[in-house]
Amino acid sequence: MFRGFVEKTLSSIISSNVNSRSKYRETVEKCDFAILYHTKNRGRINLTNVTDSLYDEEIKHMSLCKGRKNVIVVVDDLEKSGYEEKYCILDTQPDISKYARDLILVSNEDKRHQQGINNKLQLIGDLMSDGK
Repeated sequence: MFRGFVEKTLSSIISSNVNSRSKYRETVEKCDFAILYHTKNRGRINLTNVTDSLYDEEIKHMSLCKGRKNVIVVVDDLEKSGYEEKYCILDTQPDISKYARDLILVSNEDKRHQQGINNKLQLIGDLMSDGK
């Protein structure tokens, strides 16, 4: 699906470890497009602007390094992935909109049906190709 505009993919784990943070920054700098991926499997959607948020500095770094149009946030393993859920997250965590082009929500229901996951992948592909 992403052939033609994705040469290679790189991944990096974001953690509080100093060496891990350095590796993460180096990885972002090597990329043309950045996807901040978060799973709700560990309980919360605490990305930015909330108590114990996980990615305040990371999303800002991605945006400053790659440009807002080349950063998206994907939140996986949700109960629902509709507009209401999306705008509730964006309303309470405004740095997502400030530093990323879009927020993509993926529910367990989306993943149960091939068309649901294909729609999400198509959206990501469209955002990536538009960002070039």
